[in-house]
Amino acid sequence: MSEAKQNNNSNLTASNVADYLKDHVDFFQQYPDLLLSMKFSDQPNGSISLVERQMKGLRHRNKEFEEELHQVIRNAHDNEQLLQQTIGLSLTLISSDDIESLTTSLFMELKKSFNIEFQNLLLDENIFAGKTSLSVNMDSIRKTLGDNFPKNQPVCGRLKSSEKGMLFKPDVPVESVAILPLGETGELGLLVLGSKDPTHFDPEMGDLFLLMISDMLSRLLNRYSK
Repeated sequence: MSEAKQNNNSNLTASNVADYLKDHVDFFQQYPDLLLSMKFSDQPNGSISLVERQMKGLRHRNKEFEEELHQVIRNAHDNEQLLQQTIGLSLTLISSDDIESLTTSLFMELKKSFNIEFQNLLLDENIFAGKTSLSVNMDSIRKTLGDNFPKNQPVCGRLKSSEKGMLFKPDVPVESVAILPLGETGELGLLVLGSKDPTHFDPEMGDLFLLMISDMLSRLLNRYSK
């Protein structure tokens, strides 16, 4: 071997070989004997050929794609079910004659259809005083919740004891909540949903259906705010 050729070989790296093979994907078709002679250690199965290794990688990748597809299908099914439940809730509440019957139907449907463990409806006394026993001092709640008071979208997650005390009765074992604003900025009040599960209402969860419920309930409550 000439000195020049030896120098070229010494400068050749595994990265150079990898780059070359990427640019010449038909290399092993031109040199099939070289392909057959290549082996790769893959414990505990011993050595396997390159083709076998490629097939194993493809099977693993296909399995990942299948799992992703199944997850997409499950999410679509869950969303379809939530949409049907939300439509059913809307149809049930539309027939209510007053705030009390509206509240009774709301809590019943949330527990039965959505499996919500705890619910509470807090309505601003400046608007609903004398119309329902659910009217409260919303300014006090707004001050206690601070940044956790929802403006134009639900707030989900865990709250301090003092915050939970403003939204639920003291003996209710709530660990995570979803606070839905009623009205454009919560001026009508709040619908509060609670769970014993600390992760049930998570800040990262999607809030599309919570927004739909909030908007629907706000429109119905506006009938009694005059």
